Amino acid sequence: MKQKIIFTFIIALSLSSQLVTAGSITDTYATGDTLTATTLNNIKDAVNDNNTRIINNISSIGINTTNIDINSADITAHDARITDLENASPAIGRIALSVSDGTPTKTLADATSSSATSDVFPTPSDYVSGTVTIKALISGCGGSNVSVSINKGGVNVGSNSLIFILPTFQTVSIPLGAGFTFSVVEVTMTTTSLTDLNTISLTRSGASASDLCSGGLTVQGFIVEYPRG
Repeated sequence: MKQKIIFTFIIALSLSSQLVTAGSITDTYATGDTLTATTLNNIKDAVNDNNTRIINNISSIGINTTNIDINSADITAHDARITDLENASPAIGRIALSVSDGTPTKTLADATSSSATSDVFPTPSDYVSGTVTIKALISGCGGSNVSVSINKGGVNVGSNSLIFILPTFQTVSIPLGAGFTFSVVEVTMTTTSLTDLNTISLTRSGASASDLCSGGLTVQGFIVEYPRG
């Protein structure tokens, strides 16, 4: 019988210990204190409060699970966007060049063959393999056709090699604008490589039968557009 009483007392202490640990009970107890209705109500309130907290936690867990699912979807979407960016075409870099003889522009005369050459430029550090677009900007000879050719020259440092791209002459029609209008025409060519040092030249064949301008053709400058990564 004593063993049963001791065992029951141990269970009671165990349950009481769990309640004290789990609940928010501010009462203090001493050995031999009598369990009163107030004490028991305090314990009951603490247990009930824990029940409320458990329900709130379950609800919060459900909300957090939903948020995790949303974040997972967002992460997946960002992964797709990153992949799209990685697979996207490289950006375009641009280099603006002036004429190399120290003047911002150069005028090419009629009835003769003359050229304007750009400043020397190195291969950009961010250049990646691909098509390079080279443009010369020209003005003058409004309303007339002019015969021009644009080419790229280059040299690899230490090799003494020269690379020239010599396309056939193009016939370019210069628009006739109002007196206050400044018209600039692009003459364009492409190449698939750059060398260590590069130059661009535009030549006018003023004596060509297809060149109908009797005045000067002005080279305003050059633009290089290249793929960069």
